[in-house]
Amino acid sequence: MSIPTHVIAIIGHRNPDTDSIASPIAYAWLKAREEPEREFRAFRLGDINRETQFVLDYFGVSAPPLLEHVHQRVREAMVERVITAPADATSYEVGFLMREKGVRSVPLVDEERRPVGVVTTRTLAELYIHEAGTFSFAAEPPTVAQVVRTLEGELLVGEPHVRLRGRPVIGAMTPALMRKHIHSGDVVIVANRTDAQRTALAGGARALIVSGGIRPRPSILEDAQRRNVVVILSPHTTASTMRLVRLSLPAIAMAERQPLTFTPDELLGEITPDLMQDKHGVALVVDDRQRLMGILTRHDLLRPRRRRVILIDHSEPAQTVPGIEEADILEILDHHRLGGLETRAPLRAYVLPVGSSATLVWRRYREVGIEPSPEMAGLMLAAILSDTMLLRSPTTTPEDREAVQALEGRARVRAQTFGVEMYRAKTDISGLSAWDIVTGDLKPYTFGGQKMAVAQVEVADRDLVMARLGEIREALERLRAQGDYDLAVLLVTDVLAEGSTIIAVGNTRVVERAFGTPLTDGHAWLPGILSRKKQVVPALAGAV
Repeated sequence: MSIPTHVIAIIGHRNPDTDSIASPIAYAWLKAREEPEREFRAFRLGDINRETQFVLDYFGVSAPPLLEHVHQRVREAMVERVITAPADATSYEVGFLMREKGVRSVPLVDEERRPVGVVTTRTLAELYIHEAGTFSFAAEPPTVAQVVRTLEGELLVGEPHVRLRGRPVIGAMTPALMRKHIHSGDVVIVANRTDAQRTALAGGARALIVSGGIRPRPSILEDAQRRNVVVILSPHTTASTMRLVRLSLPAIAMAERQPLTFTPDELLGEITPDLMQDKHGVALVVDDRQRLMGILTRHDLLRPRRRRVILIDHSEPAQTVPGIEEADILEILDHHRLGGLETRAPLRAYVLPVGSSATLVWRRYREVGIEPSPEMAGLMLAAILSDTMLLRSPTTTPEDREAVQALEGRARVRAQTFGVEMYRAKTDISGLSAWDIVTGDLKPYTFGGQKMAVAQVEVADRDLVMARLGEIREALERLRAQGDYDLAVLLVTDVLAEGSTIIAVGNTRVVERAFGTPLTDGHAWLPGILSRKKQVVPALAGAV
């Protein structure tokens, strides 16, 4: 799903474990009370594993929604309040709108607000350039009503719906010369000269526009009536009337009839090349019924509304949400090494060597002075127990132990009893495929140009995994090929036996150098090795 730009998303890493689900939920709960004027929501970047689902069910908390990406969409950059004109607007009306509202583009829309074209300052300029040559209404004739509207004039003879197809001509010459220049169907503009008016009528004019605001004689109007000639009274001078008559041309005549159109949920990065290459540099945003929702110009690409995120339990680009480079990172709470993310502005960062990110979330509760609900306390407790392997991992710190002691009473559970139940839910892999085991808790790393995938599964009996060694190795090979990894390893951790079996494919010599032990059939027992973060990853990095 996508998120509105006003929402601040709190997310854990991809392939989420309990800490990267529980901590964002608990932190979103805290932030909503610390800053009630803003909206915070927790999201996940992958499927919920068995242990995490057990924890959520135990405390009656819903799983956060899946966030697919934070790429900017068209709706984040478009202007929603669009100045539009009706489909039958004149060039003058559209130009007046541009000047009055200070816009450079005006979409023409029908009664259902569906765009039929768009007029830009460029097309208006082209109209003025066209005035220097022979001008005719033949291609897109205006109605009498449009001409009257543009002139702010008065219709004396004729019907408003009639279309005028001839050339606008000024009858400011002698009657003899007028007879040479006026053609049948022309729109003749004359002043208060009865002889010129009679000549225009006799010469086959389709419309007579009398400038200066002086009504023609009744005999002229009667003659026009007999000849079926339109007569319009203009309050302007002859020169101004001529210019306005030309501007009565329907705006659709000069509009771009097939403008760029996008939907609001298209990705901004994907449509940018089309918009940059468009000669008008403008696109219309429409809904699924083709109704206008907004307008997007090249200038709008410079100031899109960026999404805002808080990262928990990670700071590596490969582990976070796609599109993070287009978002603003407001905070990081993590207990891993700092990754390679870059930010546009200073941020609040809590990156400390504790056993779980939930320990840092609990620290923030104490700093702010807000008491967690039993449910939030339970989530933080579960995350700490999970990350520290029931407080047995070498990553466990005194602060983790203090947090567990403080949270178990608030969560109304006994930490050790609950931890064992959680561990049993986590280590039951009987129904999992080899692929699920390999990818259930997976993190990618790059050291010295070497790409590595380090997966981990905790079990109560590692022999159940080793009995499936062949298919586990096949799944690791598939993972290595799909991700183009140099090395793929699975750490099969038995907390009660206080050690792990490592299974590796690819550049396995790195594993042998890292732990000083040979691999037999691609695997080896590593006593005392429980923590991927503190014991395995640093050793692999050092070996590379």
